[in-house]
Order: sequence, then C-alpha cells, then structure tokens
Amino acid sequence: MEMLNSTDLTRETAIQTAQNEVVLNAAYINGDWVTIEASVTDSNHSNIQALYDPNSGEVIATTRLCTSAHVEQAVEAADEALAGWSQASVSERARYLNAIADSMEQQFDKLVGLSVLNNGKPIEEAKIDVGDAIACYRYYANLITEQATWSKVSTLESGIRLLKTYSPVGICALITPWNFPMVTTSWKLAPALAAGCTVLLKPSEVTLLPELMLGNILSEIGLPKGVVNILPGAAEVGTAMTSHPLIDKVSFTGSNVVGEKVMVQAAKGIKDISLELGGKSAIVVCADADIDYACDLIIGGIFTNAGQICSATSRLVVHQDIAEQLFDTLKVKTESLQIGDGFATETQMGPLVSEQQLNQVKKFF
Repeated sequence: MEMLNSTDLTRETAIQTAQNEVVLNAAYINGDWVTIEASVTDSNHSNIQALYDPNSGEVIATTRLCTSAHVEQAVEAADEALAGWSQASVSERARYLNAIADSMEQQFDKLVGLSVLNNGKPIEEAKIDVGDAIACYRYYANLITEQATWSKVSTLESGIRLLKTYSPVGICALITPWNFPMVTTSWKLAPALAAGCTVLLKPSEVTLLPELMLGNILSEIGLPKGVVNILPGAAEVGTAMTSHPLIDKVSFTGSNVVGEKVMVQAAKGIKDISLELGGKSAIVVCADADIDYACDLIIGGIFTNAGQICSATSRLVVHQDIAEQLFDTLKVKTESLQIGDGFATETQMGPLVSEQQLNQVKKFF
C-alpha cells in the first residue's frame, strides 16, 4: 500500500477533495446518487447538516439529510437485490470486497485527508484508520474463500447426520458513529456483504465527508444495484431503519442512551440486533509494574482519538504503594502531549469532533 508522507496531506487538498469528489445533498440508493430535494423543513434548517472542521470550528460544507421516504426507497432496492446477491458465489462476493479495498488503497491519501478534515484526528491516526478499513474488507474476502461451505457436526446420536452451512440473515440496517469514520463502517459492511446480505448504511451525519466516498467506490467497482444503500440522515432515518418490518438485522454503534432506543425499536418483529455501546473500561496497575511503561499504556488508552473511543480506559486502578510515583510520572507525560491541528505533523492529539461533544465532556469537569 502506497502511503503519502504527512507533509503531502494538507487541509487545502482535503478541502478540494471534499468540494470536487464528495457527493452532497444526495443519498446512494439502488446504485445511484439520488438527489435529496429541498423541503419545507429546509426553511428553518431542520434538515440541513453543517459539516465542520473541528480544528477551526468553520463550516466546510452543508448538505441536506435523508428522510424516512428515502429509507422506503432503500429498503425496496435492498429487498429486490437480496435474492441475487445472496445466491452470488463466494468468489464473486470476495471479488467485490477486494475491489473495495483496492479502490480505497488507490484513494488512500484522499480518505486520510477527509478524515482529518471532518473528524479532527491526527494524520497518523487517520492513516491507521484507513489501513484498518482496507484490511477489514480483505479479511472477510479471504475468510469466505477459505472456510468450508458445509461442515459436519459431531453428534452422539446414532443414525443422525448433522451438517452446518452459512446463510445470509437478510436485509441489514447498519448505523455507525462519528469517532472512527470508514473503520466502523468496514467492521459492519464487510461481514454483511461477505455473508450475502443487502444493506442500508447510515453513517454519522457529523462525519459524512469520508463516509460518502464509499458510494463513489461502489459505483466504480460495479457492485450490483441495491446491495448497498447509503443514507446520510439523522435520528429520523435511524428510527425508520430499525423499526422497518423488512429489516432483518440491526447493527448499531453509539451511545448507551440511543442504544436503548434502538433495542426498543428493533424489538417489534424480533429483529436480530447487535449493539456496541459506551463503557467505563479500567486499567489496573499492580505494585510490580514498570511505571514508565504503564504510563505510556495509560496515555494511549485514554488519549488516543482524543479519548473518543467506546473502549477508552477511563478508569485507573493503581496499587497504593506506587500510586504517587505513577501519578507524578503520568502528569509529566500528559503535559508533554502535543495537542493541535490534525494536519500538523507534530500533533499527537487533535480536537474533539464537535462543539456538542466538547460540551458533553465539560459536564464531567
């Protein structure tokens, strides 16, 4: 994979990509970009989403968001595509997964730049993210080509023969957060496509710039129409997806509060559901720990991605015999962190993704 040097990635080039290549005011439905028409709600901007540069707080672009009507169109497209995609050969599905990875590799610098621009994370973290997403599509392409289509299941019952096979669950509603654009999308989308499912994908409306590039990629590789539908929308769209009677599987990553609502919505019809929510993970430091190394792990666990990780180690449990020494060392290391613009090569921690997130963090002060 060819990666550019950090100095080759600038805010200006990322803005050019956003202006010239990201399709705004549109949803990707049935293999085409469908224009989201202005509606009466646009007069008070309730359906307009501003996309910010977290470093400066300036608006990069604005876009109209989908409504529940677009969800109906996408479900219809996914339902029509399901029979053909679910019966596609393993090699064909793997070919498309690898094609997504290939296209992402070819646009590596653009995707990194859009992630830094719209999410605020440092360039090196954004590079890891894009590399992770690429690897995920390749992983599932390899997995389905290597695993047996059928396998025997051992049983103690005589005269009984059990066979195990794999089949798609159906139409999947995938809802991803803003903290890892493209990464969480790949974690959900790659296995769904590998299994033969069709998809409605709702990326976070906060970080649409890198996420919407996926629609261009899917058109470029010729993915069959309706297999993946991308709906830039807010809560209305998420609710319409998770409560739709033709949706078979819901996968949501986000806050506990919204996760509870998603669970309630998916309960009707007993949909298959997966929730990845927030937590309060702990690092435990024992008395015989290497203090310097422990502090490096602590800093990585709580400050990576500006702490915006569901598994961030936001609790610290330290043996009393080393507590004072560890806290003193941790204070020095924390104060030495380079905080700033994600496009600056020396930056180790970028800004929080939005003013809303900043205010949320301030509540804990």
